[in-house]
Amino acid sequence: MNQFNTFTKRYSELEERNMSLSDEKTRLKTENSVLKERMHNLEEQLTDNEDRFKQLLNDEKTRGTESISRLKREKELETESWNLKYQMLEKDLNAAKKDVERSNEETKRVRNDLEKTENKLEEAQLLIEGMEDERIQLERQFKKFKEEAQQDIDSSSEMVEVLAMETEELRRKVDGPRSGSMSEHIGDMHEEMDALKAKVAELMREKEEMADQLLATSVERGRSLIADTPSLADELAGGDSSQLLDALREQEICNQKLRVYINGILMRVIERHPEILEIGEEGESSPS
Repeated sequence: MNQFNTFTKRYSELEERNMSLSDEKTRLKTENSVLKERMHNLEEQLTDNEDRFKQLLNDEKTRGTESISRLKREKELETESWNLKYQMLEKDLNAAKKDVERSNEETKRVRNDLEKTENKLEEAQLLIEGMEDERIQLERQFKKFKEEAQQDIDSSSEMVEVLAMETEELRRKVDGPRSGSMSEHIGDMHEEMDALKAKVAELMREKEEMADQLLATSVERGRSLIADTPSLADELAGGDSSQLLDALREQEICNQKLRVYINGILMRVIERHPEILEIGEEGESSPS
């Protein structure tokens, strides 16, 4: 009896245990189903994630490739730009070197021109000093020549006045039979004397104008010679001295013509009327 009870008890325990195991098995099946479902979801999620990650990876690769290509292009463009800048700088450097060479040549040429100009300036200063001495000598010669010309003209005027007085005296002393021809000769002499006086007056006026002009030109050119630049001194050395000498020669020629003209008039008067000499001799002997 006891064994039966024990057996019954164990059987009950086994049934309970079996029921418990059945419940556990059911629970485990349920959990297994849930886990399978969850695992399936996780697998799908993993697949989706893998696909998404692959897409992201491809996108990143694409962006990386594009970025690398863009960077390469930018680098190439930058390199090309720097190459162009380098070429431009090289050209500018070559041009600057040529400019420096031209500047050096120009500086050398200007320095040579400056040396030549300084030499010419020294020569011009020496020339100015020489021309100043020459100007002083010319002024002295002109002053002396002017005084001599004035003396010649004064003596010629005195000769004309004496000739007029002697002619007037001759006209008073001539006799009647010769009065007609003598009157004609005296009239001719008066005309010649009037023409001579007019010529003398004209020559004196021309002489004074030429003397004033020559003196003013000489003084002005002398001042310019001292004050002006070497180029002007060269010009004066080539032209103004010769002009001054030419003016002096022209004045001398004019005075010579005046002397020849006066002497010719006097000779013609004496040839036509030699008695003038006799009157002059009588005038000189009468006071004694």
